[in-house]
Amino acid sequence: MAYFGKEFKLDRQENYDTFINAINAGNVNEQYKQALIADKPIYKLVKSGDGYTLYTTKSDNSTQEEHFVPGVEYDEVVGGNNVSTSTYTFFNC
Repeated sequence: MAYFGKEFKLDRQENYDTFINAINAGNVNEQYKQALIADKPIYKLVKSGDGYTLYTTKSDNSTQEEHFVPGVEYDEVVGGNNVSTSTYTFFNC
């Protein structure tokens, strides 16, 4: 796949502020919400054995790594202490 190993920077987030406010549920302070809205992360996808690693570098230079195998559910920690079940699928690759 031509995009492996390349970095992609987020260009725009249409209505992302509305989404962040909608999922708030009263647990996120205003400063954190504004940081989420202003962030312009850089993404990099790397083939890793049978799976992949998605690197996300945020505006504050912190990096997050997600290891996954396409089509296989896995649990990831999001928002500090929350666990989300995710599945990545590639189409037309």
